[in-house]
This record gives sequence, C-alpha cells and structure tokens, in this order.
Amino acid sequence: MVDWLQEAKKQIEPNNAVFILVGTKCDKENLREVASEQAQQFADYHNLLYIETSSKTGHNVERSFVELSKKIYEQLEEGKFKIKEGWDGIKNGYM
Repeated sequence: MVDWLQEAKKQIEPNNAVFILVGTKCDKENLREVASEQAQQFADYHNLLYIETSSKTGHNVERSFVELSKKIYEQLEEGKFKIKEGWDGIKNGYM
C-alpha cells in the first residue's frame, strides 16, 4: 500500500489530491484479511480518509463518494487546491 500511495502522489506532482482508503466486502467479516483498526491506523498515519463498504449490500458506498467530495470541497475553500487550466484534476462544473 505504501508503494502504491507514493507512486500515485509522484504521478500527480506538483498537484495535490485527496486519497481515500476503501475497505471492501465489509459484509464478509469472516474473510477479513486486514483488521479495521489496522486499516484506520494506516489511513491516519498517511492522512487518508478511511471507510468500509459493501457493494453487495450498498453499505457506505454512497457515503464514500460523499465524504471524498466534502474533503475536496473543504480543500478548495481553504485554498489548498486550485482550478488550473491544463490539469485534469478539479474542473468547474455546470450548476
């Protein structure tokens, strides 16, 4: 995970991004390979959002997108992100 995160950040330099760590299949607790606490610690250490989802039941699927969107909006409001021409990150939408 650390290598993936570093590579993702490297590929978008000098731009910033909001990352979210999504634990999937939370409906299959008996097949869990990573404890929730371990995933949360990783997310906290790397300043990531963390949420567990189940596409089977729909648990937290929409919430993961909502939380990610809120974080992006907060960073826009704080001036940490800028809308720039020529970057495929954040774009003005149609309202």
